[in-house]
Amino acid sequence: MASIFDNVDSIISDLCRKSEQTSQCLNWGERNFTEPLGVYLSSIAESAALHERGQAILLKNVERLLTNRLLLQRSVETSPLLEKIESPVFIVGMPRTGSTLLHNLLACDSETRTLKYYEGLRPVPLDAETSKEARVKAAARQIKILNRTVPGFAAIHAVTADGPEECQTVLENSFVDSIFEVRANIPTYSRWLEKNENTVCYYEEFREILQILGTNGKDRWVCKSPRHMMCLESLVHVFPDAKIIWTHRNPLHVLPSISSFSEVIQRVGSDQVDPVALGQFWLNRLAKGIEKAKKFRATDDPARYIDVQYSELVADPKKTVKEIYAQFKISYPVDLTRAMTKWLAENPKNKHGKHAYTLEHYGLSAEQIHERLAFISDDERSIYLDDRG
Repeated sequence: MASIFDNVDSIISDLCRKSEQTSQCLNWGERNFTEPLGVYLSSIAESAALHERGQAILLKNVERLLTNRLLLQRSVETSPLLEKIESPVFIVGMPRTGSTLLHNLLACDSETRTLKYYEGLRPVPLDAETSKEARVKAAARQIKILNRTVPGFAAIHAVTADGPEECQTVLENSFVDSIFEVRANIPTYSRWLEKNENTVCYYEEFREILQILGTNGKDRWVCKSPRHMMCLESLVHVFPDAKIIWTHRNPLHVLPSISSFSEVIQRVGSDQVDPVALGQFWLNRLAKGIEKAKKFRATDDPARYIDVQYSELVADPKKTVKEIYAQFKISYPVDLTRAMTKWLAENPKNKHGKHAYTLEHYGLSAEQIHERLAFISDDERSIYLDDRG
């Protein structure tokens, strides 16, 4: 049976026209998105095996992202003087390493600016007069749909409409992000992404979105995404005064966890999901990402980095945050400990259910993982492989 993605150029043209109608904007600015979007949709046609519902979900998301691009371009044209981003903090590392917990704790500081979920969905609203309250309500409706559509999603990655969210929600506006690999089996796109994700222009676009959103008078941006580990070189080029927190966890937990997350998402759009293939994909993808990031870090200023072990973070999260402030020489607010205590009480572990997974389900073994990560020396294991967590 022919796929609706067989004529990719036609699909892109149609989606661009719809986005122009929705946004009432025609200026696309730099069309850096056309190549990755074309590769993405071609790869979807080749291998994703989406059923009708999966195709509809994907097309709706692509149209949203294209509309975002037009609205962002209009914002740049009408407000050309964008504020400078100074000393941002980035949480990087493999996915499923406690970065969401740490992000939420750092967001308890009233001087911390984080990307909010509702902002990620639509960085610039369709109607400039739309209130924040209306945008948050719209995002809350989307979260309800998400949790209903993806059973178990909240147990894996709980989100709130006005709460901190990963940079992925704005990075994907470039159609260059590993979130697309989470959502579908697209090896052609993955090969393209590995070669191109560390391109500076995509991080310049990301910076511009943060500038459009603004700090709202707060001291510093605190951002997080697994993508950042893959792209340290571009990240540091675009944000030369960035401070980087690198989270680490035992890969025997990381790999089945991210494979499980990917499986849960992919089963929404396809009846042909291979757990063993997912395990192999994420083992190789993350191993390459760590190796590349390690090599760049070895050439960069060591004072820029703090390593956070998952086992230590979950054992004493408030102590971990205090150590981060001390090492980065950031003034520790008097009310931050109280705010973190409140957040932790309101968000206990497994609040939305337990995320269960096994190595065996994804065709993985401890021996295989350790062999693939053999490039990490014995001296480095205590940093990059938190064997305790």
